[in-house]
Amino acid sequence: FAGRLPIRMGLELGEPWEAPQEAARIVSHPELDFVIGSVHNQGRAAGGVDFYYIDYRGEEACYTALDDYFSCMEALAALDCYDVLGHVIYPLRYMNGRDGNHVTLDRYTERIRSIFRTVIAKGKGIEVNTCRGRSVEDWRSILALYRSCGGTLVTLGSDAHSPGDVAK
Repeated sequence: FAGRLPIRMGLELGEPWEAPQEAARIVSHPELDFVIGSVHNQGRAAGGVDFYYIDYRGEEACYTALDDYFSCMEALAALDCYDVLGHVIYPLRYMNGRDGNHVTLDRYTERIRSIFRTVIAKGKGIEVNTCRGRSVEDWRSILALYRSCGGTLVTLGSDAHSPGDVAK
């Protein structure tokens, strides 16, 4: 497809608030077309552990992790090194899906609203990441909140990790 199919370069940039100058350097690459800004790890002050590895036994552990998660997301949203904010509900896949809790983001509505307003004011969007088709329903309230804030830019991701899960 040479000359007929342009191939664009994108990346997912995790934890850019931890090294904002380095993040700015990375995203200044002239061939880079698209950046998902994401939070995968706790902030350094909380230990920097990937949310995947946290033991979510009980609601207190979940809400402690979510407090940190949204603090990190607020720091990320304030930066200019992304096009869309990645998978806003990321920790829930481990808290609820893997570890069997029934945690909601209800207590974070105002923080998420503030994050969305920052993202929208910067002309950025959000990524809806369905985790291989497992979390489609979990996005309804987040998308409604985003839309109520005036958000219109949405990308879709499936965290495929294997060819059979692409676009789920």
